[in-house]
Amino acid sequence: AATLSAAWAFPDGRAWVTRIGDCRAYHYHQGGLRRVAEDQTYASLPAEVRPAHMPLDNPSNMVGNGTMGRADFFALSLVPGDILLLCSDGLHHFVNDADIATQCALAGGDTLVRALIALALAAGGDDDIAVLVLTRRVMALP
Repeated sequence: AATLSAAWAFPDGRAWVTRIGDCRAYHYHQGGLRRVAEDQTYASLPAEVRPAHMPLDNPSNMVGNGTMGRADFFALSLVPGDILLLCSDGLHHFVNDADIATQCALAGGDTLVRALIALALAAGGDDDIAVLVLTRRVMALP
């Protein structure tokens, strides 16, 4: 595969996110959802030449075409209650950002992952659906 979404989170709340390809990263903070890392598609990388038959939402770094997007790194500060969500296009092509935000407000952890996958499947999802959720919590030390 030619796609990757990754995060490094530290106990003090600092986090770094990167992606290559058609996956995304979202940060849910105090009821709001924002895209941290936009998927790399022909639409988001205008310097890439798109084949005439290819839709704008296809990734520009398809296996075998010799093109690879840059692995930009994005810094975040996570506070207790924040959610960092990494996902493949199997989720974001079938579930819009507003519905992702609604699910983040309703659930966390495994429940959120299962709810998002169910939404993508119900919307006709026919691609792999990868979802990883990190929730910042406060832990009391013994």
